[in-house]
Amino acid sequence: MICPECVKGRLYGIAHMKSIEMECPRCKGTAEVPDIQAEWIEIGKEIKRLRLENNLGLRAGAVELGIQPSILSEYERGMRNPEDLKKIVEEKYNG
Repeated sequence: MICPECVKGRLYGIAHMKSIEMECPRCKGTAEVPDIQAEWIEIGKEIKRLRLENNLGLRAGAVELGIQPSILSEYERGMRNPEDLKKIVEEKYNG
């Protein structure tokens, strides 16, 4: 899968009024993500779709799960193993 975060393995932006370019931390400059992370990205898209379907913003969704919004965002972007979120949901609703 092509890395959704970068352009050909590079990130571009502005910091302190200067253009910057750096290696993408997700794909380590390869422009492709490993199969397992590609799977996490797809699961993350589904997590986000379900949250939005239930009319929950990022903060409200995070509060509902008892986690920080930045953590929920990382799950939705495929930056964290969704199995960990599954455990959180199971504890919350089956616990």
